[in-house]
Amino acid sequence: MSIIDRLKNRRTILLGKPLISYLTQLYVGGTMGYVDSESEALIEAKRREWAARGVSKNLQDMAVELAREWTESMARFYASVLEEVIPGEDVKRVSERIAKRLLRKALDEVAENWIAKMSE
Repeated sequence: MSIIDRLKNRRTILLGKPLISYLTQLYVGGTMGYVDSESEALIEAKRREWAARGVSKNLQDMAVELAREWTESMARFYASVLEEVIPGEDVKRVSERIAKRLLRKALDEVAENWIAKMSE
């Protein structure tokens, strides 16, 4: 079974609809359009790191929301650029990988910088 076939059958936790339909439209009512164990593991690892540094749960929640929204925005942008130069099926194939890399960057840089500013 190809990766595309597996993605077509995977369901989102949030809406119970096929994952592939959201990969190029990652914004779904203010939350990530997909949820998977790797992304959740990244978020949980970052939350543990923040907790160990004494960052409040409320600040952690806001930082995660910021990271997710930044990821969604950037993923939509990249998907729109890719759609101009490669076939739509290829955009769908790489969208999840792009979103995961963006989420990692969002947690490590965007959210970290925001927490630092909010903690001043």
